[in-house]
Amino acid sequence: MEKTLMQQNPQWTGKSFKELADRTMMKNLLDKQTLPHIQILTGVRRCGKSSLFKLLMNDLLASGVNAKSILNINLDAPVFIPLWDDVQRLLENIKSLDPLLYSKLTHQKNIRIK
Repeated sequence: MEKTLMQQNPQWTGKSFKELADRTMMKNLLDKQTLPHIQILTGVRRCGKSSLFKLLMNDLLASGVNAKSILNINLDAPVFIPLWDDVQRLLENIKSLDPLLYSKLTHQKNIRIK
């Protein structure tokens, strides 16, 4: 699982996301990032949700946020399939990481809450 998390979080090794077009929605996200609420970004497939999050990660890193405080998890990765039926184990794995300030979960539709 650690290898998959490292692959899904290149910012942990100092990499930034390049060649991304600026999005008008970015200002809206930046304005809301200090709110104490969970922000949910939805949209049709391939509309730029992941690109928008990568832009947000670049901005967070440029402003001095610790890269390990940003987590990206694609729950469709095969290593996470056993956790689809065990939300508690997934949360325990996430909690074992450095203190998180920002996270992005994709394909969470696969998670089953019993």
